[in-house]
Amino acid sequence: MNVAAWILGAILIAVFAFAGATKVLDLDRQREHFGYSANQYRLIGLSEVAGAVGIVIGLIWRQVEWVALAAGTGICALMVGALITHARVEDEAKDTAPAGVIFVLAIVFMIVISLR
Repeated sequence: MNVAAWILGAILIAVFAFAGATKVLDLDRQREHFGYSANQYRLIGLSEVAGAVGIVIGLIWRQVEWVALAAGTGICALMVGALITHARVEDEAKDTAPAGVIFVLAIVFMIVISLR
């Protein structure tokens, strides 16, 4: 197994499992700041948890690593949405940067997993 894929995958799994769970359980108070309804925010959270699960499946079962690639693509889409949302509410760069960093990590993860 490729160590880089596992390290990047573990980071993405941890970030999205935690972030998604806080949104699903409505513990993340950013919802009001972004102007989302509770149901919209739960859907985003479920998408994040699904991305984390997809990465786990793709890393563990190599014959379906396409699932990790699909999850990485979904995570990239979520991060594009996050960047747009931060821009819409005119957040500062320090608040927007994590979404950009995670976007780049997801792209690198997909490249690394494709090469293994």
